[in-house]
Amino acid sequence: MNNKRGIIRILEATIAIMIILGVIVVVISSRQRPSEPDLSDTITPLLDEIAQNSTLRNDIVQKYDFTDTRNNAGVILELNAFLKTRITNPTLNFSVSICNPALVCGLASYPKDVSGDVYAESRTLSSTLNEYEPKTVKIFLWRKG
Repeated sequence: MNNKRGIIRILEATIAIMIILGVIVVVISSRQRPSEPDLSDTITPLLDEIAQNSTLRNDIVQKYDFTDTRNNAGVILELNAFLKTRITNPTLNFSVSICNPALVCGLASYPKDVSGDVYAESRTLSSTLNEYEPKTVKIFLWRKG
C-alpha cells in the first residue's frame, strides 16, 4: 500500500513540474518582441497608385527630362507631396528618385536618420506606346533613428 502512494506522489510532482514549465514557456514566448513589418510591403501600393494616377504619371513621363533639369524639381516636389499624404506614419521617412531605366537608380547620399534597413522598390512608367520615353520611379523608405 505504501508503494502505491509513493508512485502517485511522484506522478503528481511530475505533472506539477510539467504544468509549471508549460506556463513558463508560454510567458516567455508571448514576451518576445514582435517582428517589425517589412517596409517593402508599404512601397508597392504606393508605386501602384502612382502608376494608376494618370496626372502624376504623365507629369513624370513627359515633364521630367534627363537633359534639361529645369522642370525636374517641380516633378520631384509634386511626387514628394503625393507621398507625404500617403505615408502618414511619423516614424518613417522616404526619398524618391526618377531615373533612366537603363541606369542604376540610387540615393544621392545615405540618410543620416536611419534606424535599421533602407527599403527600396522601383517601377518603370510610360505614358503611351507612341511616345515611349519610360522613366523609373524609385522609392526609398526607412525608419527614423
